[in-house]
Parts: sequence; C-alpha cells; structure tokens
Amino acid sequence: MERAERAEALFSRLYTVATPAGALRIFARLMAWRAAGGLCAVAPRAELPDVLRRHFPQALDWADELDGPTRAETLPQRADEVIDVVELLREFQSAEDPDASWVAHVVAEACLEEDHLWQDLGLETRGQLGELLETHFASLARRNTQDMKWKRFLYKQLCDREQVPCRAPSCAVCTDFAKCFGPEDGRAPIAWMRPEPDAAAPSVSGHDDSDTERM
Repeated sequence: MERAERAEALFSRLYTVATPAGALRIFARLMAWRAAGGLCAVAPRAELPDVLRRHFPQALDWADELDGPTRAETLPQRADEVIDVVELLREFQSAEDPDASWVAHVVAEACLEEDHLWQDLGLETRGQLGELLETHFASLARRNTQDMKWKRFLYKQLCDREQVPCRAPSCAVCTDFAKCFGPEDGRAPIAWMRPEPDAAAPSVSGHDDSDTERM
C-alpha cells in the first residue's frame, strides 16, 4: 500500500473518533501522514498515549499502528537541529498548551525533509500551516510580517538568536531573496485531501504562498 493510501485510511479512522467530533482535522492529518511514513504519529514517542487520550481516545485500542521511530531517531546526525527548532518554537508557546511540545517536535522534524514545510507535514495548503503556528506559537508566527517561507523563517530566527549575520545587509538586496520569499504553491502530498471551505484562506502574514523553491 502506498503512503498516501495508508495515510488516507489512518486519517479517516482518527478523524472519525476525534473528540470533540468534527474537530482536529489538522492534528489527524499530521499524525496520519507521519504514521503512514513509518514514523511515530507524534514526537517524542512518549507523548503518543497522552495525545490520543486527549483527542482520539478510541484510537488507544490501535495505538501500535501509530507508533514507530521519530525522524530525529532515524537521522541522529541532525537531532541537534531538531532540538534547536523545538526550543525556538516552545519559547513562544502559549502558557497553557498541552499540545505545544509534540506539535513543535513534529514541525521541527518536518523541517529536515526536502519539500515545502506544509507538504512535509501532510497538510493541504500552506494556510493550514499558518493556522497551526498561529494557534500554538502565535507571537512567533506574527513575526513573519514579510511572508517569508516558513522553513526559511524558522531558520532565520535561529540565525538571529545566534547572531549569525546574513550575507546581504538586507533581504531586499539579497541574491537569495526568491528562495526565502514568495509563493509556495504545490500539490498536496495526498491526492484525497480536498481543501476545506477556509483552507485557501490567507496565511498568518496575509498571503497564501507558493514556489518551486523548497524552503
């Protein structure tokens, strides 16, 4: 069975038992896409039972189908990179957010992949990624006032924290401007995913973006 087919089946099962019913589409998609790729549906793995208990309690009966290694475990040479992104995100989390930890880990691990971040998370549109970040890390997401591509934006924040200067004095004159800004169009990684009525809404910064550059 192809990954998309496995993800479709897992999403359907998760979404059917979501609590409250009809909610948590984005969580179900994140988890189904990861599990269909042979990874644990959440990261760290120890958080899986609690996440299921909060949002998909009936899925505890088949939690073994959602278990597996994390991406950081399969790419130990890049584990420090994951930790850096997680720490950045969690610095801006809401005080009372039990889901911030695993969402931060899932986003950080997806940053290790090659496509647009929203695609590597198994989402339908970049707008959904903006919604996810706005929900759990609002003050950080709102810093993306120039609509920088999300993966580039996160790594730019890391560089700024470490006082690593960019090659150009400003983004406007940088030769890599097109790699960091502009649209991030592309096909959703799963053909069965159809945008919800509001899925094409603008991202946090006010644009729905696309591009062939994968950052």
